Amino acid sequence: MSYDNEKRQLKAAMPEDIYEILKKHKCFVAGGAITSLFTNRDTNDIDVYFRSKESLAAVLKEIYEETRFSLICTNYTDKSILFTEPGEKEEATKVQFIYFKYFEDLQQVFDSFDFTVCMGGFDFETEEFVFHADFFKHNSQRYLKYNTGTDFPLLSALRVDKYKEKGYSISKPEYIRVIVNAAKIDMTSWEDAKAHIGVYRDWE
Repeated sequence: MSYDNEKRQLKAAMPEDIYEILKKHKCFVAGGAITSLFTNRDTNDIDVYFRSKESLAAVLKEIYEETRFSLICTNYTDKSILFTEPGEKEEATKVQFIYFKYFEDLQQVFDSFDFTVCMGGFDFETEEFVFHADFFKHNSQRYLKYNTGTDFPLLSALRVDKYKEKGYSISKPEYIRVIVNAAKIDMTSWEDAKAHIGVYRDWE
């Protein structure tokens, strides 16, 4: 399928100059923004992933040299940078650059995610959507299927409640898998905990 309507909606969800910069540098958008797009929810938070450190650096350089750039940096960590549309707009566009690691393709991005309902993405190189095999089925069922290979298992435990608020459910065996996976993390300090929950701001 071409998903032309969803492509137009994704493009409309971000400033045109941002779209063109991400396209030029062959970035990815994946996760909640794509899920929202295909489940008829507003797309306000857009997570961007990169193929390399050089790609990230090139995007940032172009952003700060581009006088038409329409977002401002409002938060940053050692894993991500959040840009927000300026002004008093109630539902301001937010674009988050994720760089805790780099990815050759969207499948590698999906491998780092926790739930299949998040495993949809847009590849700016091809301008095509890519989905996990169960993305549509589990979103239609509002069912949380867990990926134990996720990079942030503690964050997954916190995100379950967020999804329940949106009408998703998780079975007891799946939730046990989430908890057991989180329990395997070697944490001895609050700094260790922040390293596992600080990549995104939506856990709060």
